[in-house]
Amino acid sequence: MKKYILTTAIVFVISACSIYSAETAGEFNGFPTVNINYNGEKVKGDIPAVNFYGNTMVPIRGISEIFGALVEWNGAESTVEIKKPHIDMILCDYYGEASSFENAVEIEDSYGRSLIVDKIIGNPFSKFEVGTYTFNAYFDVSGLEGGKEYVDRVMIVDPEGNVIYNTTESQPYTLDKEQTGYIYTLGFESVLFGRPGIYKFLFQFKRGEQFVTVYERGVEVY
Repeated sequence: MKKYILTTAIVFVISACSIYSAETAGEFNGFPTVNINYNGEKVKGDIPAVNFYGNTMVPIRGISEIFGALVEWNGAESTVEIKKPHIDMILCDYYGEASSFENAVEIEDSYGRSLIVDKIIGNPFSKFEVGTYTFNAYFDVSGLEGGKEYVDRVMIVDPEGNVIYNTTESQPYTLDKEQTGYIYTLGFESVLFGRPGIYKFLFQFKRGEQFVTVYERGVEVY
């Protein structure tokens, strides 16, 4: 019963986020299968979505990961845990410590919020000209579960979907029980932005042997 409630909750999210369910496309274990398109692209997975007596039932993990959520199965309590981390990213030339709170930097994040940062973020920017660049990225990660271990990495994808830069995965980092996030900077060396278009920065967490994208930001190259 718990599985059914959680699944239908995800179906509600699908409707709210404008995922389109197409007509039946086959059969799975006696139930008609359903195509799911997200932003015009077909969602693929090992287990298809099915028409379950008039309701579209979808695999929780596949759909949740589309929205940048982390999914864990708690077998002892027969419960699926879904968490949506919050990531803020600022690209900058350099990064350092402010000498005092009075010298802290006031910035505005991508959500229009004013933040007072006791770090020096030198020359923040949001786009590149075509060329090769060495730069830093400032990450503010929150919405995590305390007491758990996390491994992350960042990928840069060009307008054609090709990975042009991939950081090595971080060392495992265990949060304190009261801790729900962390802040750090990451250096990028000699990244070639070879053509105009929108490049994507993907922040990913490791789950098992795979990485799940929990944050995506488009950066213009002109």
